[in-house]
Amino acid sequence: MEGVKAAVEVLQDELEKVAATTPAKGDLAINTLLVYIKNVLKDPQDPKFQKIGVLNKAFNSRVACFPSAKPVLASLGWKEGLEENFLVLSPPVQFSLFIQ
Repeated sequence: MEGVKAAVEVLQDELEKVAATTPAKGDLAINTLLVYIKNVLKDPQDPKFQKIGVLNKAFNSRVACFPSAKPVLASLGWKEGLEENFLVLSPPVQFSLFIQ
């Protein structure tokens, strides 16, 4: 449980950095991250929700443009280098642990 607490703290710090940069763009980035999380929660076995295309135009314009976006995604379990041009959720994360 200590690891989950640390991940939540990192996530909160990084999301605050995103939101502080440009409020409207920060909100869009956070909402996009929430869509990724909600999709995994809705259907955790669906492989399409366990990958984020790093070349995707929406991902780049909404999320990746923030330096703290990758640390946020990493704290949630999306890893680079497991599959070319994708962040991959591995091992599948229990997002329910983040919700209280």
